[in-house]
Amino acid sequence: MNMRRLTFIIPFLAASLAACEYDNYAPPGSVLQGRIVFEGQPVGVRDNAIQLELWQDGYALRSAIPVYVRQDGTFNAVLFDGEYKLARKQNVGPWENNPDTIRFELKGSHTVDVEVRPFFVIRNDNIQRNGTTLTATFDVQQVVPGREIETLALYVGATQFVDNRYNLARREQAPGPDALSGPNTLTLDLASVAESRSYVFARIGVKTRGVEELIYTQVKKIELR
Repeated sequence: MNMRRLTFIIPFLAASLAACEYDNYAPPGSVLQGRIVFEGQPVGVRDNAIQLELWQDGYALRSAIPVYVRQDGTFNAVLFDGEYKLARKQNVGPWENNPDTIRFELKGSHTVDVEVRPFFVIRNDNIQRNGTTLTATFDVQQVVPGREIETLALYVGATQFVDNRYNLARREQAPGPDALSGPNTLTLDLASVAESRSYVFARIGVKTRGVEELIYTQVKKIELR
């Protein structure tokens, strides 16, 4: 074997041994799970639109681990055991910014609620069908003073993943002068949708002026036949 060929083989063997050693590390197996909540109740959002950030201390390469929130306000991540900090990413949700971090030790599993203060919340929501007309009634409560409602909305989708971007039909309107003092009503004609579908999914949304993401109710399945 000549020296030139040996020169190529030695790095190859070294790389192979390093790869084997790397493969022998156990994959992450601990689970972090949690919810975005207000007053103990999960907050409805657009699926995967809201991101939390996880930071783990004690590592030279420090970068955030993104954790995306499902539309029902829940999230989870599979991680290595260790000490972590969970942070709310700023200026992404329909709530006040909060720079505080939540510290916890992960060993096996851990559950955490991330408290937020939405600009508005939706109360007493109800969605009913009468023939091919869908009617949503709800109250809107202001939580953060100085904010304004831009849009009240009712969204209908073919699947349980429904929001202002993914929907079959929608009703959006500006709030009336009594939006904060009495029940709001939105109606939506589903005659064209009912021709081809036996059920849909619906939810109510409220958009704060100057804020991209809406706050939503939980998704409800509506039978059309």
